[in-house]
Amino acid sequence: MGSCACLMTFQSFTKPLVLSQMRAQSKGKKVTYFDAKYYNKDSVLALAGDRGFGNAHEQSMFFVPLYWMHAMLVDDRSRLMPLACLYGATRMLYPAAALMNKERGMKKFKLVFAATVPGYGVLGYLTYGLYKYATS
Repeated sequence: MGSCACLMTFQSFTKPLVLSQMRAQSKGKKVTYFDAKYYNKDSVLALAGDRGFGNAHEQSMFFVPLYWMHAMLVDDRSRLMPLACLYGATRMLYPAAALMNKERGMKKFKLVFAATVPGYGVLGYLTYGLYKYATS
């Protein structure tokens, strides 16, 4: 949950920075905060902030219940701590991967994929553990 809070903070701080960049490049046109904050697909920084938080938030709805059910029913939670750290770290890498993709000119988000797949692996492991518990 701490990673979600960090990503939400990152998302919030990207918008004023994007706004100042947009105003510097506007050549006299009026640029509002709304222009920078909502539906801004031109700024990679804004997109990285939005998608980083969005991805972590979307996945946390699955991770948190699976993690706690697994900890209570299947395994001691202290043995699950490395998985939770891996999961949180990969969520934190998502916006950095999105930024590096753009800087390196990669078109298919290979780094974003690499930051996302370990999280799916953790979710799969937790789900499989609960499945084994339920069928034993």
